[in-house]
Amino acid sequence: MSFYSVIMLWTYSHFFYYFEGQEWKVIINVLLFTFIVPGLFIAVMRGFRLISSFDMPERKERVMPLFVSLLSNMSLVYFFYGINVQIWFLGLISAPVLVHLLAIVINFFWKISVHMMGIGGLLGAMMAICFNVNKQNPFLLFMVLFIFAGCLGVSLLYQKRHTHGQIYAGFAIGFVAAYLVVWASVYFVMTV
Repeated sequence: MSFYSVIMLWTYSHFFYYFEGQEWKVIINVLLFTFIVPGLFIAVMRGFRLISSFDMPERKERVMPLFVSLLSNMSLVYFFYGINVQIWFLGLISAPVLVHLLAIVINFFWKISVHMMGIGGLLGAMMAICFNVNKQNPFLLFMVLFIFAGCLGVSLLYQKRHTHGQIYAGFAIGFVAAYLVVWASVYFVMTV
């Protein structure tokens, strides 16, 4: 979610003008904290047979990978906070932290679709940035993201990895949580 958000920022906002010549520093750190570290941890867990498969079909198998991903995302927020980025960008990077926290809590009671939480969060965060920071409505971007979300949901249903409720709830919770975090960060900037 964070990596795709940053790539979309490159296209739909003025964010990278602040880091002209350092774009790769931003992208590499986002990849490191949100993809490489959690991915390596999951691969190690699979190698030690702490999880039965990369799909992690059991709720109990998902707790540690979600927790590591949460810590990695929190580290990314700390990194960007240290280099004084705009508060709305910190909101964008913080949105996955809230989504992960919600996923961990919900996972103790119910197997929600974390993939749908992620794509819902991506869409919610992008809408919040576009509507509240850039004051624009990139209709085509939103349509493409909704189509991707629909394809992901259908594929999860087809593979029988989740129920309809787990998919709809995952998307809705991810969308609302990410939108509210980014919106709150923009509102904070406007009132300070």
